[in-house]
Amino acid sequence: MVFGDRERSRIIALDSTTDDLDIPADILPSGSRVHVTCTVKQDVDLARIEGVVLVSAVLECSRCLAQFAADIEGEFIVVVRRLKQGEVEPWTMSENDEDESDGLVIIRHDEDTVDITEYVRDTMLLSLPVKPLCDDTCRGLCPVCGTNRNETVCGCSIETADSRWSELNDLHVDMEEAKKRHT
Repeated sequence: MVFGDRERSRIIALDSTTDDLDIPADILPSGSRVHVTCTVKQDVDLARIEGVVLVSAVLECSRCLAQFAADIEGEFIVVVRRLKQGEVEPWTMSENDEDESDGLVIIRHDEDTVDITEYVRDTMLLSLPVKPLCDDTCRGLCPVCGTNRNETVCGCSIETADSRWSELNDLHVDMEEAKKRHT
């Protein structure tokens, strides 16, 4: 990025993989494609980077354990401030560190590049679904035999009552009988 005397705006597209971003294979499969599109708006000593991260990955359904393809999208914003010559960096920032809560990066007056790798990585990880589903209507696995209930009906009988609550059920039945006798 080159800072200049007048406002500039441009779009930058980058392609990478999860391997380049050090994403562990147990989170996203190795080699998953990552596409980043950034809109950069810059002025003399200030730039705003608005990024969109798109990951094409294979995930595992949290209900049926089947693998399925998914596109995951997330957004980030980074504001870059270049110090003027002779200007001292604010005490809360160390050289080339960013304040993650504000998305602010401060660079020295003689620098003109910013590494957004951490923002891309964090956006990607935060955009992953907590419980990925192959389909909203996924019926999952049978808790008795383990059959994928999306593919076949196993016919297993699933007990819905919890035996630990049987005494309360008996109490409820006794109370209903007592009501009938008094009416």
